[in-house]
Amino acid sequence: MKMFVLLIAMFSAISLYGQKKDYVSFEAYPTKTEVKAGETFEIQLLVSNVGKWYFYSTEMQLNDEGIGPTETYIGFDDEQIVELEGDLRAPSEAVKYDDGFEMDVKYFGGKVSIILKVKAKQDINLAEDKILVNFYAQFCDNKKCMPPEDFFVPVKNTIVENPQPLMAITKGN
Repeated sequence: MKMFVLLIAMFSAISLYGQKKDYVSFEAYPTKTEVKAGETFEIQLLVSNVGKWYFYSTEMQLNDEGIGPTETYIGFDDEQIVELEGDLRAPSEAVKYDDGFEMDVKYFGGKVSIILKVKAKQDINLAEDKILVNFYAQFCDNKKCMPPEDFFVPVKNTIVENPQPLMAITKGN
């Protein structure tokens, strides 16, 4: 019985960090791999929506009845070794009418690059230290929406230079 409980716990932990969904994938790259406490740097978060899937803006959007899509949250929990420093740099959202909410909604579709300016809470060496970006969003296509979900995206130990926000809409978004 103990072994069964241990196996369930292991698979649950793996699913938190190895979240692979067929409608989205993530990557995150820093502008520096070694940072001193108090120093700022950037993390480029790449979100690749598959097919017609998209996620909503980070802004709250409500219709006249006070109903709207779940806004996207991007950040870090308190236990992380970095914290957000200022606003996200994101591309301009696309806008379309949503029959379900009976309103125009702002969303991101296709391949999206979002830049997070962060401040190190301690000395960091990404060869040894892990940073997880928390991405909370609701993904939808033209027919259905998935329940809002947290995704934890590990920051790679590979430098990206001069990251820029962008959105490349794919056919169908």
